[in-house]
Amino acid sequence: MLANSIAQSSIASVLILAAILALLIRLSVAFYHSRNHFAKLRKSRLPVAPEWNWVFGNLILVGKVFKTIPSNAHKTLMFTEILRGSFSKEGCCYLDLWPFSYPFLMIMSPTLATQATQTATEIACERPPRLDQFFKPLAGGPNLFDLPEKRWKSWRLVFNKGFSADNLASFVPGMVEETLQYRQTLKKYAQSGELVRLDLVTLRFTIDFIGRTVL
Repeated sequence: MLANSIAQSSIASVLILAAILALLIRLSVAFYHSRNHFAKLRKSRLPVAPEWNWVFGNLILVGKVFKTIPSNAHKTLMFTEILRGSFSKEGCCYLDLWPFSYPFLMIMSPTLATQATQTATEIACERPPRLDQFFKPLAGGPNLFDLPEKRWKSWRLVFNKGFSADNLASFVPGMVEETLQYRQTLKKYAQSGELVRLDLVTLRFTIDFIGRTVL
């Protein structure tokens, strides 16, 4: 009995060590690929956020910028501050936040934003590989936002009538009415001087806006 117990304990220890080793190897590979990707971007003289290094990527920079913005400001202000500070001419830059996030290409230039979302079809039609993970908790599965181009086209045809100009134009009066109500709500808060969370106010407006249009 004792021998069997010792043997089982030894096997369990070996399996745990093997699992830890496999995890460390996987993290090491992911670390190398992420940092090496940005090293190649820098070597190609593409705009990479400043203060990048192999150990921390741009995490130190992000920490510094966070300290310069108001604590109650939206965190996306950080991206704007980095772009304004170093890449106002280029209008874009790459940001390395591994292991806390996937690589970012931050775009501030309207011209580049139009290319990325509309005119450069090889980019605009390609869905980011993590987009489906972002939308799944919201949509419950594949949808028009994250479907690959080929599947997207077939489903888009199904909804063509709903996206027609005449159909969309029929919704405009309701959209305008909901927007005016939203404007009135913001005006009321502005006049009162009350500090409010705009995300909650805007979320309610969004639900009303979409709900009225859909129903």
